[in-house]
Parts: sequence; C-alpha cells; structure tokens
Amino acid sequence: MTELPTWIALSLREPLDAAGVVARVPGAETSRYGIAFPGGFLGRVEPEPWPEWFADRALLDEDVTFGPATLLVSGGTNELDRDRHAQPPKLRELGREMAMNALAVTEHPDVAKGPIESAASRKMTRLTELVCALAPLATAVILTRANHLVMSSSYFATRADNFLDGASYMFPLWSCVKVHGDVLASTGMWPFALPDVAMRCRPGDDRGARVKILGELQREMVAEGWWPADGDTFDGRTLRRAWDSVWIAESHDDRDKQFERFAQLRRILGPSVHHHRSGPNAVEHFLIRGAPSYAITNRLSETVEIAIRSRDLGPWANHYLDLAAAVFGGAKPVQPYDRIVFGDGPIPAAVVWPFGHLNPLHDREPTVQLWELLPILPDELAAFRARPGAQQAWCDERDGKQDFVELLARWRT
Repeated sequence: MTELPTWIALSLREPLDAAGVVARVPGAETSRYGIAFPGGFLGRVEPEPWPEWFADRALLDEDVTFGPATLLVSGGTNELDRDRHAQPPKLRELGREMAMNALAVTEHPDVAKGPIESAASRKMTRLTELVCALAPLATAVILTRANHLVMSSSYFATRADNFLDGASYMFPLWSCVKVHGDVLASTGMWPFALPDVAMRCRPGDDRGARVKILGELQREMVAEGWWPADGDTFDGRTLRRAWDSVWIAESHDDRDKQFERFAQLRRILGPSVHHHRSGPNAVEHFLIRGAPSYAITNRLSETVEIAIRSRDLGPWANHYLDLAAAVFGGAKPVQPYDRIVFGDGPIPAAVVWPFGHLNPLHDREPTVQLWELLPILPDELAAFRARPGAQQAWCDERDGKQDFVELLARWRT
C-alpha cells in the first residue's frame, strides 16, 4: 500500500487501527496490504493527525479539527486508464457508441440531464459511495489529488448525495477551479485518469461563464473517457496540450506559457499543496509532505528558473527569490556556481546550484535550466571575499559531501 498513490484521505475522529475501521465498514476486510474495501479500493491507517500545514482550506467555511489518526485510500495506479483515454479517436468513438447503445443515452445530453456512464465515472461513483460510508468516522475529508482541499465530512456527504443522484457530475465534490493570475484552472481530475483543464480569464471577463465552459469540457471528457489530443476541438474551441492539462484556446495562437510551466512543474513534483504568487516575478510554491518543498520562479526567463527548497517553506522565500530575480536582470549574466548577495542578515548570500531542467513542450523551444539557491552564512561570505578560490573550494566540498539536506536547513534561521 505504501507504493500506491493516495486518492483521498480521511481524518479519523478516534485513534482507530485497521481492525477498528474494518469493524465499522460493511464489506471491508483486513489484508496483507492493509484494508480491502468494496469496489477494489485499499486503505491504510496512519496513527497520527493529518499535518495542519499540508492542506488547502479554501473551501472551508467552518472550523475543522484533524483527528488523532488518518485513513488513506487508494484505487491503485491509473496508468492503464490514462492510456485507454488517450486512444485514437476511432477506437474511442467505437467504444462510446457501444456504451451508448447499451445504456440507451442520447448523442449529446444536456449538462442538466445528469451523468453518462463510463468506466471513469463508474469508478468514481464507487469511490464516492465508499467515502460516504467512511464519513461518519471522520472529521474531515482531504482531496489529495485536488491540491489537498479539505472539506468537513458532513459537507462532503451532502455534496456526495448530489453527485450520486445525478444532480452534479463532479463539481464541487472531486474537482474545483482555482485562479492562477489571469487563468482559471481545474484541479482534481487525476482520479478520473483525465487531464485538468484551464483557460484565460482576464479582468472584466464573466468568470461564471468561463467556469461553466471548464465544467462542460470536464463532463464530456468523463462521459467519453476522452483525453483530448493537441488540436482537438470542443464547442468550437481549439484544445491545446499543456502537459497533464488541457488549455482551451480562444484563438489559433492562444497559449499561456506561464500556465504551461506551472503544469509541467506540478507534473514533475507530484501531489502537493500549491500556492501561486502573481506579479512581475511570479512564484509557484509546492508544499510536499515528507520531503523539502519548492518555491520556484515562473517565467524568470526563457531558459532559467530559480528555486528555494526547504522543509519549512513559507512566504519568506518570495523575498529571496525577488532579490535574486533582480540580479538576473542586471548587466552581467548569472552563471551556475555564482553567488548572489542579498545584504545583511543571517543569510546574506546564496550560491546558484544547478539541480535539473525542464524539457520543452513545443518544437524549437529551449530547454529550461533549474537552479536552486544554496544559503551562505556570514562567515562563509567573508571567506569568499577574502580568499580567491575559497568559493570554488566550498563548491567542490559540497559536490563531494552532497550535504544539501544540512545546507537547506539553514533557511530556517
């Protein structure tokens, strides 16, 4: 179970173990993997509360307290479903026609008529039924594949009733829309083995109408098990690939490179709690459980992004990234292993250290280098200034010791 991705988490009211959960859920059994639930889902109990910092409380309009234990539920990997959803159109159309004939549904149902049966929707219906059965045991439900959004268990159960009776296809139960600057983007489509969707929303645009467009496309994807290919159309709009997302273009050349870069970073870093800082120096914060979190610039340049990694990441990282970004705009190009001076303070400078790259999404676009800032202490900066070669020796020592975990802990000071 530890290798399987978590689809949803429930914060338990009592310090239950696996046997305690099984005793309270009809059809559940213990297994060597943990708990075997009806519908093919597996569960595992962590005997500790869900971390307060690792949650998106944007939907909460009430206080929710995390209980003493956490139940993690998995539906396994969804790689086969993703491959099937990305099949060529002819195969997808044939499968859809067979399903429609069997279920006697109309060709283009209106959104208000309720959900169409598909493999994706049936699987999520089973998961919804399971979480509803588990909800009385929990104080909160955490959507681990939707930015770790938190709902009270009672709120989830109420919305689940609408989902199960066909009044709501997925909103606001499994997927929601978040704002990224002048972009609206969904989060939460991963359990359906389908991409999230996004489109532009400038000041003055009708946000409600654009959210409806996103929802209608999501509904169509779930109904057909359809992963749109680059260049497909929906309701007269062209759909563009943006890594594990789909961009709804308003013109032939409509793209948002900043959103594309965010989508690529999210795909690489995996499940996280994401926060976007808009502005001239946009920054994406990815809070990650069990590993250092990332604050990464977005579109610092065509070829470079800079990052700070820390287990105690917070808004403080924006200050250092802004200072570093200003240096990148100077007359002298910044190179790997250069130092950037911030000024007086416990971290007066940092060394630029390469740690990866981003492959281009489109032909003829450059590879983007990822450089992180390694914090330098005042005595080290003084030594670098006093002795030629001291900074190179420091870099060589880091390369030999690979003591980056200890270095990153300096950001806590």
